[in-house]
Amino acid sequence: MAALPVVLNVSHFYGEVVKLSFGVMGAIFIVARVLDAIQDPVIGLISDRFTRFGPRGRLAFVALMTPLLAGGFYMLFDPPDAWFGSQTMMAGWL
Repeated sequence: MAALPVVLNVSHFYGEVVKLSFGVMGAIFIVARVLDAIQDPVIGLISDRFTRFGPRGRLAFVALMTPLLAGGFYMLFDPPDAWFGSQTMMAGWL
């Protein structure tokens, strides 16, 4: 549920601005959901292991992951201009 606003904004941006096919976006989102189903338990295990470092362990984990997440959001909404019009390159970027 937390990813719903991102998916809605990304699908609008890549569909209207970048002109990526909605069928391609749908396939990408399905693959992303499958990867999430595999990845989320792994990230949960990593997060749980940070509790050994005391109450600040999870804070350290969040502090390490925040720049990666921010960079990912920036890259998601700022695809390279040279790739506009290429369905394959934009699908790879998304």
